Amino acid sequence: MEYQQNLYKSVFALKKNIIYLRNQEMITLPFAKIIYQNANEPRHILQKSIEILEKINKFRKIKHFGEITIPLCPSRKITKEHLFLILNRLNDEVNLLIKKKSTLLDMELLNDNSTTLYEILNTISLSIDPLLGVRGFTPNDVYEKSVKIVKIIEFLQKSQNIHKKIPKSIINKTLHPNHSLYEANKLLQKISIAQKNLWLDEVEVLPIPQRVITSTEVYCYEKKIIAQLQRIKNRLGIERYFEVKKVKNSENRTSNEIVRNLNYALHLIPEFKFGQEIIQYNSNSLNKTTNELYSLSHFLIQKLNLYKEFKGIKVDAKEPPKIFSNKTIFIYQKIVENFEKIQKIREYEGLKPSSIPITPITDISINQLYDMLLRIDDELSLILKNCKISYGKSWNTRVDKKIYKEKTLANVYSNLWMLSNQFNTILPQYSNPNELFRLTVKIDKEVDLIVSYLKTETNLSLKNDKIIVTKSMLFEKSLELIDIIQKIQKRANLNITNSSIPQSNKISTNNIYHLLRLTNAMLIEIKIHFGIEKYVNYKKVKEDKNLLDIHKTLDFSYQKLLETMTKKH
Repeated sequence: MEYQQNLYKSVFALKKNIIYLRNQEMITLPFAKIIYQNANEPRHILQKSIEILEKINKFRKIKHFGEITIPLCPSRKITKEHLFLILNRLNDEVNLLIKKKSTLLDMELLNDNSTTLYEILNTISLSIDPLLGVRGFTPNDVYEKSVKIVKIIEFLQKSQNIHKKIPKSIINKTLHPNHSLYEANKLLQKISIAQKNLWLDEVEVLPIPQRVITSTEVYCYEKKIIAQLQRIKNRLGIERYFEVKKVKNSENRTSNEIVRNLNYALHLIPEFKFGQEIIQYNSNSLNKTTNELYSLSHFLIQKLNLYKEFKGIKVDAKEPPKIFSNKTIFIYQKIVENFEKIQKIREYEGLKPSSIPITPITDISINQLYDMLLRIDDELSLILKNCKISYGKSWNTRVDKKIYKEKTLANVYSNLWMLSNQFNTILPQYSNPNELFRLTVKIDKEVDLIVSYLKTETNLSLKNDKIIVTKSMLFEKSLELIDIIQKIQKRANLNITNSSIPQSNKISTNNIYHLLRLTNAMLIEIKIHFGIEKYVNYKKVKEDKNLLDIHKTLDFSYQKLLETMTKKH
């Protein structure tokens, strides 16, 4: 129940943020009204969230802020954790666009319990459209999506060993977005029949609005079609993604060409009728493995090397230590670490920052790790594209993926550590005191949540000792904190974390940074064990911090945990 409330809070926060952004852009049109729809499953909410993210990306492109990555709509079961993470990202992405909170009065939030998350998100999506203006989703954008739909349906047809050729229709009259939406609606109806024949919950097909339709509405409808085709692929146990060549700005695609593509797809899609053999495979085979994680992480190292060569950097990255972690929570932390470094690269290349993922407070699956690595791949693609570096196809659309065997999570962790070290050669000053302090503040807030859950009252205060702190002292204090956390893990009957502690004669800020990441992951593990669902927001930290500030904060966290372990109740 608390999670559901958190989802509603996130959606209402997003609504407020969009209102701020509209006010900032002088949009005076009224906010869209609720349209009641029977779409309340997690997958519907995720699809609508991705639609909003695409519109935010379009707004960024209009403002020349630099693109952001858009995730694929997964066909597997969607949990509330997935929804919370993408809603958190949406709020982050919009917050990055707001210069200053508006002083205008916000609209009153709905108190109607019958209003679903999907319906509120739909009003938010519609209310973003005025921000896109006449430069919103164009016929060229709609055409590109229609090409992708054709490619997916051709793939589905061939998967069933159907090779009939259907000529594309010839259209001699001038058509408009209304005609495109009518054709898309007919295609969705046929997809619904196919889903029913496959014993899937069929998609709801709503009547077409009787008014003038925009290209943006057709584009969003096509996204819905692609998401439903994705579900069919998953049902058949097959997976393939397609890249579509971008339409040049000098070209002007028309509704005639869009209708032609959608009509072709309509006649091409298999209906999977009863009595006909279905060629299908075990859907569980689509779950990602450690071998696939390793292959993708290795590819990311090579991709980053393209940027490194472009910058003319010849410094070799340090080899990771030979002690690795086998827990998904620690691998996820390494992924977040790499995301934070990507943001610095974006800054170097004149791209405004994008949202940094938060760590889920639930057990993390291999699929989730894979999805996050795909986002890193997309981020690197955006950076290379911005530098006009040829990088070939993105990972998802490649058919020449290298296959590995008997790779473990430890091997993946090693690759991600190497990727982080490669970033360090490009960002030699990354692990500075400000970055370390930001992480120690997060750790301290995580400690507060755990201490509060254990109902331990502390009367401690931050010390103001003026001492000279060295990197070695910080390293030792980090080890002390890890030691007390391990004792709490033992008392809570958790598996003790075997720390991947880098051994070095000379302690660097990177060594300390790694320990702090490890510490943060261990605390999240404890939160998962106790069912603490609260997240920590730690992004706003003042600059000009020094080693003493970091040491005091780490010691403060240590003292609170020590008192929790020794306090008599």
